Amino acid sequence: MNPKRRAALIDRLAESIGYIGPDFERFGGLFLEFVLGLPINNQGLNLVGYPVSGVIDSVGDDDRLVAEYSDIEDYFVGSMPKAESDLTKALHRKSTAEVVFLLSGRRRAPKNAQAFETRVRAWPTMVRKALHLWGAEEIAARLVDELLFDDRAVEQLARFVPEFERIHDEEAASHAVPAPDRQQLVRSDVDAEIARRLESSKCIAITGIGGLGKSAAAAAFAIKHREDFNLTIWLDPGEISRPEDLASVPLRRGGDLRNVAFLLNNCAPHHSKPSH
Repeated sequence: MNPKRRAALIDRLAESIGYIGPDFERFGGLFLEFVLGLPINNQGLNLVGYPVSGVIDSVGDDDRLVAEYSDIEDYFVGSMPKAESDLTKALHRKSTAEVVFLLSGRRRAPKNAQAFETRVRAWPTMVRKALHLWGAEEIAARLVDELLFDDRAVEQLARFVPEFERIHDEEAASHAVPAPDRQQLVRSDVDAEIARRLESSKCIAITGIGGLGKSAAAAAFAIKHREDFNLTIWLDPGEISRPEDLASVPLRRGGDLRNVAFLLNNCAPHHSKPSH
């Protein structure tokens, strides 16, 4: 992506992240799951969405990762007392953690963050531990660089940052799944059968005589279930005749040309769900 275009998108997203407000903790946990590709146990909120005091906001399934989130204005400015309190709590409750994330919905003051990291690195409890201090700009950079082409991430994170979906839609995209005809009949039985077969096979073929609605069924399924997949691509039959042809099919996303084969090989599944 053009560096100036990238910088502009990051700035737009950073500004939007600052408006998430009370839902920042929910956003932060989901964001880390997508960026790290790891299941995250979000403990900081109860079932109805209220904060749970005294617990670590998020813990990785293997207990090696802990994360704290905050949307207060001065989290990463000044002497950073709230960040220090969160770090102390995390290290006390999960002393075996190897990686600590402190995320803020506000922009980070670089000098303050550097001074804070230098100071806490001297703590005995920080020996052999990695610390990541991510403010709105650092989060926005990862949204642009790592998740902008992940349709599933865009779908779920846009609930908190609508600007993310707008940017995703603005960027020129080729090979997008065509929107179903509004007059098309909903075939829940066909949809369910496709889903059933994909549970046992990574690839299925929809066959039949012309005019049966095979393409419409495939498109409808792709759009309805797009949050289950990292990437959805629509290719016309004449474009490929063998798997090797995917390496020469250009895909335009984010204003740049991408290689379809490369994207498919590097689009890791989210947890146990398949990536197609």
